[in-house]
Amino acid sequence: MSSVLVSIIIVNYNTLELTKQCIESVIVNTYDIKYEIIVIDNNSTDGSKEFFATDNRIIFIPNDSNYGFGIANNIGAKIAKGKYLFFLNSDTILLNDAVNILSDILMKHEDVAVCGGNLYDSEGHPILSYSLTFPSICFLFDELLLRI
Repeated sequence: MSSVLVSIIIVNYNTLELTKQCIESVIVNTYDIKYEIIVIDNNSTDGSKEFFATDNRIIFIPNDSNYGFGIANNIGAKIAKGKYLFFLNSDTILLNDAVNILSDILMKHEDVAVCGGNLYDSEGHPILSYSLTFPSICFLFDELLLRI
């Protein structure tokens, strides 16, 4: 039996339906690769803990508190068995075999440590996961004023 190549880590906090859709999209769109799905729950109160505790397709880790996104991802990374870690937001739906595509890039290019896929909004338009502007004091002040 081959070892796990990719550990897919999903943090859940009161996003039961989104996380269910995310997991299904991974299972439906991932082919010919050994992977595991690790779901870290940050003490949800929406039925997530009860639902995911019975899903034998995933490794489920319930937290007794909401430790936040970063710490929850680190908890998943500590138990991951894969050579590669795939951090997937719970509101993400895979549209293709992204797990295979991205791990293939890492295997073929050993000098690459991190890669990411293309992102699209719900209407299929490309979106960015980063800002094109470098944060400055003016930028931060504008952001603060917009929120007020």
